[in-house]
Amino acid sequence: MKRISHEDTPHSYSQRQTPELRHEGHESSSDCSEAHQTVEKLRVHLSRAQRDYNALHEKHQELVSHYSNLHSTYEQLLNNPPVSKSTEAQITKLQAALTAAVEEKTTLQGTLRSNDQRISDLMDQVKQLEHIVEEAKSHQASTDAAPEPISIVQESQIRKMESEIQTLHGTISRQQEELIRMHKDGANMEVRIQRMQQDQNDAQARLRMAYRDNEQKAELVSGLQKKCELLEIHVGQMREHGIGPDGSMGLIDENSQLKEKLSDLITENDDLKKQVDAARVYYDSYKMDLDERMTELTKQFNDQHELLQQRTDELNMATDQICDMKLELQTMQDKQNSSRDGSPESDTLQNEFEALQEYAKDLHNKYTVACDKQQESISEYLRVKNAYEALKTSYETCEVQLDEERRSLRRLKEATENTQLINTDIRSLTEQLANEKATVSRAVSQNSELKEQLIEMEDKPRS
Repeated sequence: MKRISHEDTPHSYSQRQTPELRHEGHESSSDCSEAHQTVEKLRVHLSRAQRDYNALHEKHQELVSHYSNLHSTYEQLLNNPPVSKSTEAQITKLQAALTAAVEEKTTLQGTLRSNDQRISDLMDQVKQLEHIVEEAKSHQASTDAAPEPISIVQESQIRKMESEIQTLHGTISRQQEELIRMHKDGANMEVRIQRMQQDQNDAQARLRMAYRDNEQKAELVSGLQKKCELLEIHVGQMREHGIGPDGSMGLIDENSQLKEKLSDLITENDDLKKQVDAARVYYDSYKMDLDERMTELTKQFNDQHELLQQRTDELNMATDQICDMKLELQTMQDKQNSSRDGSPESDTLQNEFEALQEYAKDLHNKYTVACDKQQESISEYLRVKNAYEALKTSYETCEVQLDEERRSLRRLKEATENTQLINTDIRSLTEQLANEKATVSRAVSQNSELKEQLIEMEDKPRS
């Protein structure tokens, strides 16, 4: 923007005038100085509007990053098939949240483009107004007719109002810096939430692996139980019809294979128990860490929300005070203009000053709109926090499912113990079969001896 140098101000021009003309040009110099100060204030408002626009742009970039993370999480859940209805419900919720996020992203992009266009228009208007003010200054400095001077009381009141306005502007600047710092803290909190979401995704992946291992072990135990039942039926049939050497050896071989499989299953079961114990320790520590983080985040969020609400109220109060000061200043200018003559130059300068005041009012409205956009960004952060609460609920659901898997593991352990009992029964049956075989062998040998004795006894009478 073009800057107005100090040498071209009406005040410096009045110092270069002769003492006879200084009193006549005092009022015109004051008007031009006030117009120059108004332009400077408008520049300050424009720079603040530009900072607000930059803050909104940074918030938009953060939201885009957050939505990208949501989309990647959704794609990851789609690539990995769900293992329960709760996971499918979580995918549905994430899909709905992603759709709403895309719509809000599109709306925010349109708002950013419109704000950018508005700021460009405001910069063009400020340049035009500066050009008009410089022309008015040069024209007012060259005229001979001068209005009546401002009274000392009115001038002191105007200066007092301007100093109060400057003080309020400084307060607003500090509050805006505080709001920017709060936005940065909110962004850091969002990053921490995303990290916790990543940890939760890793935990869910480990849970799915544990579910698959448990299902495989359950199928193996079920097959082993069926094989034991068939073997028991086969042993019963062999006991009813007798058993030969080949059948006994086959039974012994099958029993040995069954023992080996049972030993392998017990080893795998022990490994699975160790994995489950390690997972339980990990999930317990993760839950404690998550609760601590959630408590800390909730406390920080409540404190920042209260502070933000307080700063917003102070900002609104300061804005209202600025409006009141501007109205009082306008009233003083109207009273001052009523005491002046109707020269064309004074009317032109007054019209330009009124246009500047209208422009300041419009800029204040634009600043109010920017504050509303910041409030909407805060609301968006609240919605993200609610989504995080939903993810925490899903984590609790996964923990419930882990408890169910623990119960399934206990049932698997009981089934393994039953298998060991069955193996003991099979061992005892094998021993009984061996004893019966020995008994049959002794009976056969005794029968052979009796037959020989009978043959000898039959041969003796013949001889």
